Amino acid sequence: MNGGAATFGGSHIQYVDYVRESMAGFMISSQPASMMVKDMGEMIQNAVNLKGELVGPRNRAGATEVGAHYANTDANGNYVVAEEVAEADWFMQSLCSAHLEQKHQWGEGIGLEDDVFVTNEEWMIYEDGSEFVGIGVSDGYSHLSA
Repeated sequence: MNGGAATFGGSHIQYVDYVRESMAGFMISSQPASMMVKDMGEMIQNAVNLKGELVGPRNRAGATEVGAHYANTDANGNYVVAEEVAEADWFMQSLCSAHLEQKHQWGEGIGLEDDVFVTNEEWMIYEDGSEFVGIGVSDGYSHLSA
């Protein structure tokens, strides 16, 4: 995420772009469904923390002072999730309420200036007694094909 600056384990949201014309005749076609796939990949490309910073790599030796994923840390950037994530910097959990907010969705110049995919985490298990920031919102730009 963020051009490779941070890695996330846990929930991921994928996109698949299909060739619309191929879908129309798929049920009577002898072609495999893979022929309809135009593109696919990770939906969320960028993540911004509650301070407005791009989420970066986690400092495993102490507090992550810049770019902490605050759903995993306290206000000082100390990791407070009950389980250590070994294969990634951060962890995202249960993105069931994720949704796209489109640029100018209520008319020209009205609304957000970019497409933003809001991924509100629904739960997390923290270390007992930790003062965690809580379940924040990670914003990323969605993939939209023309």
